[in-house]
Amino acid sequence: MKRCFALMIFLASFLLRVLQNLELVHAVGCAGSLFNVNSTYAQNRHNFFSTLASKVVANGRLYNDSLGQNPNRVHALVFCTRGDEQA
Repeated sequence: MKRCFALMIFLASFLLRVLQNLELVHAVGCAGSLFNVNSTYAQNRHNFFSTLASKVVANGRLYNDSLGQNPNRVHALVFCTRGDEQA
C-alpha cells in the first residue's frame, strides 16, 4: 500500500511539473527590437491584425498567413478551439 501511494505521489508531481511547462498561449516577439509607429512594418502589422479574426473564422480553426516583404514581413500562426470543446 505504501509503495502504491509513493508511486501515485511521484506520478502526480511529475504530471504537475509537465503541465506547468506547457504554454497555452505562445507569442514570439523580437526582444530588444523597436519599430517606428510610422514604419512599413507598423503599417503591415496594423493591416494584418485588423483582419486576422475574420480570416481565422473564414478559414477554420487553424490559420497561417503573412503580409509584406522582408524585413517588414508580419507572420501569424493561429489555432483556435471552441470554449465548450475539450482538447
